[in-house]
Amino acid sequence: MTSGTSEQEQGVGRISSRGTSWLAWSLAALSVVMFVGSGALWVLAHSTDVPQSLDAYLTTGSLLGQALFLVFPLVGALI
Repeated sequence: MTSGTSEQEQGVGRISSRGTSWLAWSLAALSVVMFVGSGALWVLAHSTDVPQSLDAYLTTGSLLGQALFLVFPLVGALI
């Protein structure tokens, strides 16, 4: 048996379940913070006069559509 095999059996270099949980919830929180920040920017952009070409991107439906992307990191953190 080589030394590399015995190290793998002992779990050397593995991340603990506490570390993976912390990482998952941190990334989920970062996703929520980024969504809230984009919502604030959406409100600021919506309150200004924008050209007609950009008006299609500033709909409430597009903002709610982006909220659906929060499902992925939150479910990942729960798992």
